[in-house]
Amino acid sequence: MSATRDEFSELATELMNEFDIGQDSGEMVTANNYSKLGPGLPPSVSDTITVRMIRSSFTAKEVENLDKVQMSDVKYKVSVDESLNFNFNTATELVSNGVKYQVVEFIPSPKDIMVTMAARSV
Repeated sequence: MSATRDEFSELATELMNEFDIGQDSGEMVTANNYSKLGPGLPPSVSDTITVRMIRSSFTAKEVENLDKVQMSDVKYKVSVDESLNFNFNTATELVSNGVKYQVVEFIPSPKDIMVTMAARSV
């Protein structure tokens, strides 16, 4: 890893700590990935993690530029370092304050520091 990536990663963690991200219950999100064990069987959780995330809304311009995103979708950002290599993808289910969301768009960070996801309430 380059020093630049490490510096950005440390800065992201510092900012999340400085703004107390994870102190509110809505900022602690459980992510689940499911796998199908066989034909006719319901999917089961194959991987799960609870991690702090930054929750926000999408701007109209962002919605315009992202095919699958709607204005009502929630934007979640998570630090790659804190997510411990969890495989976030469009099959990932997020649970925040008992509300389930389906990831509809997954936007990896160019420097592999923060992952941005568009999640829709299910």
